[in-house]
Amino acid sequence: YLQYWNELNAHVDVRTDRLEAMRHLLPYSYEELAAELLKRKQYEEWVKLQMAAESSPLTVNRSLLKEIEAKRSDLLVPFYHQSIDRYIQEKKRESYRQAVLLIDQLRLYYERQGEAERFVQYVNKLVAKYHVLRAFREELGRSNLRI
Repeated sequence: YLQYWNELNAHVDVRTDRLEAMRHLLPYSYEELAAELLKRKQYEEWVKLQMAAESSPLTVNRSLLKEIEAKRSDLLVPFYHQSIDRYIQEKKRESYRQAVLLIDQLRLYYERQGEAERFVQYVNKLVAKYHVLRAFREELGRSNLRI
């Protein structure tokens, strides 16, 4: 179906209609839609797509994250928050390690935005929310986070 849109686009400008068609074909058009959004530099839509697909910043191409970070790092903060919560809720030590890794990366975003105090509040809320998860607290303690 998308191939027909590609062929039609060669003769008539249907880029906006094609993008809408890809949205309707989700999840089958996920890769093409993500690529098209990046090509058009629609970073906010791309981040929303990643969040809807429950992707993780650890599974997304690091160079893409750096590109978005250079343009609009504020868009990545909710993406990280969602992924951190999801990893913690898996309740496995390896998931806790991944969550702590993401928390460390998130710290850099907050520092670049000049909101280091907000980051400390976020981590304190995480610790309070998951206070019964001893392994998560241990992984946080092992990390080099400066809280």
